[in-house]
Amino acid sequence: MKKIKPIHKLNSGNGATLCNKCNVMINTGTTDELFCEKHKNKYDAHNVTLKEVPKVKYTLKRLDDGLTKTGYTILYIKWKEDRTADSVGSDIQLNRSLILDPGPNFIWMTTVIVEISQQEDKYIKFKTENSTYELIQHF
Repeated sequence: MKKIKPIHKLNSGNGATLCNKCNVMINTGTTDELFCEKHKNKYDAHNVTLKEVPKVKYTLKRLDDGLTKTGYTILYIKWKEDRTADSVGSDIQLNRSLILDPGPNFIWMTTVIVEISQQEDKYIKFKTENSTYELIQHF
């Protein structure tokens, strides 16, 4: 791996530091910075190769139509009688919904789980109120 150095150029007689990836001016003057805001979290400061991006941890496949979603986190939501969330847990159970990458911009949420037909170390096949799914954990 090749260690990279800051790019210093003259800008109207003043020094400037440029991004090593896109050549955008980072700031005036000479600094030890290597990347602009857009690229500093994507690249390793010691070389210009992409940083290792975490691989997806889960694949959720709806067997009825083949719809496939991937994500990094799953939780199971327990519902109250009025269909508002009661609590969340990390273990699959009947009468809970699986949510993939929970948060305001979650990837996917199933309807309530009504049957767990197969459960192995890194594989679960289950039915919800209206679909059949398989969940695969990759590591």
